Amino acid sequence: MFGVGIALNAAGYMTLTYIGIHLVREGGYNRTSVAWTTALVVSLIAVVLPAAGALVDKWGSTRVGVVGMIYSAVLVYPAMLFMEGNGLLVAGIAFFVLAMGVPLVQASAAPLFPALLDSRVRLTGVALGFNLSTILAGGTAAYIATWLIDVTGDSLSPAYFLITASIIGLATMATLRGSGYGGAGTFGCCSYFRAQSREFLTRHRRRLIGSGLRRQAGTFPPHPDRLRRHGRLPGVVTGPDVPRPANRTPSTMSGTFIYQRHGRSLMAA
Repeated sequence: MFGVGIALNAAGYMTLTYIGIHLVREGGYNRTSVAWTTALVVSLIAVVLPAAGALVDKWGSTRVGVVGMIYSAVLVYPAMLFMEGNGLLVAGIAFFVLAMGVPLVQASAAPLFPALLDSRVRLTGVALGFNLSTILAGGTAAYIATWLIDVTGDSLSPAYFLITASIIGLATMATLRGSGYGGAGTFGCCSYFRAQSREFLTRHRRRLIGSGLRRQAGTFPPHPDRLRRHGRLPGVVTGPDVPRPANRTPSTMSGTFIYQRHGRSLMAA
């Protein structure tokens, strides 16, 4: 999870945070124009996200995530190369092309993270893995990118940061071996939730069976609402010793009276 979070946050923060700085600082474009270009690209990412989610439902989180990481790693260097000295229109198109890798990684990570952990440690594991990767690769992305330029003197050196993060994510994906969300078409529904249901039933089978036996034997305290419906609490006058109106017909089932009225049944001990 930590490795996937590194790739996810590096792609997101590099694209949505640093590229705008890069266009102003290295490309020399107007700040206002770059701000509007960034806003347009972010809006297009929001539009594309549902389509990326549909791809995850069809192909699974692992496959779509791998494609998104490879996409970002392969296109980041040429995209940043086209952003310099070719006009704001070409730079905006290159910005948009590079940004299309972000929804692929984000849409695949959303169902992948909870599917990797057991329900007993899922919340803690996802919180630790995602937030630590956000601190290391997300919040520091712009700083690392500008530091690489200052150290190397190469305005395209921030691309190596995203390439490295994507490689870490791909290496992590290679260790999953089929884990994660397999797509909505698996067995007609989400295989992840089927596995979680089986896990819950296996873990609590004895407790559920024991509760059912105690309730059947009368040693398990029933809910007050059920007692009220059955006439065992004050204010409800029902029972085998109470005269029944003519419009009620008694029947027996397992030694218990059932009053039938208006198509509904009322049990009375």
